[in-house]
Amino acid sequence: MAVHPKLETWWRRASELLAAGDHAHAVRELERLVKAAPQESAFRYNLSACLFQLGKLDDALLHLRRARQLGLADPAADVLFERIATQFHAENRLDDAIALDRKSTRLNSS
Repeated sequence: MAVHPKLETWWRRASELLAAGDHAHAVRELERLVKAAPQESAFRYNLSACLFQLGKLDDALLHLRRARQLGLADPAADVLFERIATQFHAENRLDDAIALDRKSTRLNSS
C-alpha cells in the first residue's frame, strides 16, 4: 500500500491496533497517515471506520466522503455509509440521516 518506510511503519502499527480492537490508539496512527498521505483513500477509509467505532460520526463521515472523492470504490464503504446513517437515525439526527441517505443514493446511481 505505502511505499515510504515511515508510512509502512505507521500502517503496520495501525493495522495491529485495529486487529487488537484498540481504535483509540489506531486513530492516532491513521491520522498521521492521512496527514502524511492525504490522497490515499485507504488510509481515510480506515480512519473513518475507526472513528465510527469510537462514535465520532461527523468526523467518520468527513473522512469517508473524502475517501470516496479520492476514488475509493469498496463495497465496505457503502456499508459504512449505511451504518453511519443508521446511527444518525438512532441518535434522532434525522436530518443528517436523510441527507446522508440522499447523497448515498446519488453516489450509488452514478
